[in-house]
Amino acid sequence: MWPKGRFRTQENKDKISKTLTGRKQSLETKIKRVKSREGYKHSEETKRKISLGRQGIKPSRKAIENRIESRRKTAKKYRLRSRLCSCGCNQRTTPGHPFIKGHAWRRKKHSDESRRKISRSCMGRKKSEETLKKWLRSCHMKPNRQEEKLDLILQQLFLNEYKLNVRGDLIVLGGKVPDFVNVNGKKKLIELYGDYWHRGQSSQRRINYFKTFGWDTLIIWEKELRNEEVLREKLIGFHYAN
Repeated sequence: MWPKGRFRTQENKDKISKTLTGRKQSLETKIKRVKSREGYKHSEETKRKISLGRQGIKPSRKAIENRIESRRKTAKKYRLRSRLCSCGCNQRTTPGHPFIKGHAWRRKKHSDESRRKISRSCMGRKKSEETLKKWLRSCHMKPNRQEEKLDLILQQLFLNEYKLNVRGDLIVLGGKVPDFVNVNGKKKLIELYGDYWHRGQSSQRRINYFKTFGWDTLIIWEKELRNEEVLREKLIGFHYAN
């Protein structure tokens, strides 16, 4: 190893370069080099110096071609070793794995007895409010277009009276997350029902459920957003009702 504190001259560098040209390391030497670097991490100062030292350096055309060829060979090898996911989604798995991560359950079929056991074990099980809030935050829930439109109408009618609650940041009632919550003292909630996702559901059931917690609820269906004049009258009547 070159002694610390000494610098190679350009002539020495050229000599070393010539002697190393064409020399191939044995497999044992390569393994030793890899093992000697295991767990080694550059300090922030070293990283900064490396970054400064490489500024303005552009790879040669030959280096770029070699990099492209290497990636092409790797991709070809990957295609040969990988296979189609066994769940039937027609996507390729990582080499050595029959399923894409999270797809194994698609092929699993429960017997009728297993389904009954799973159903019984889940009956009455409710997530705690804190667990539900963590789950909603992890899903990065955002308001959809219909909710944003209704929020705009509410702000025009009652500025800062109602706020969106899609992540359950304001309130969670018995494991359910109302869409809009009054934040100025009135115990009033507004739920927006989608024509597709909530078809066949009873709006009165949701109203009665939140009533058990002392909250008045107004259900707005997605189709009602098309007629803003009628919708505004409905919202005003609900907001000022005793």
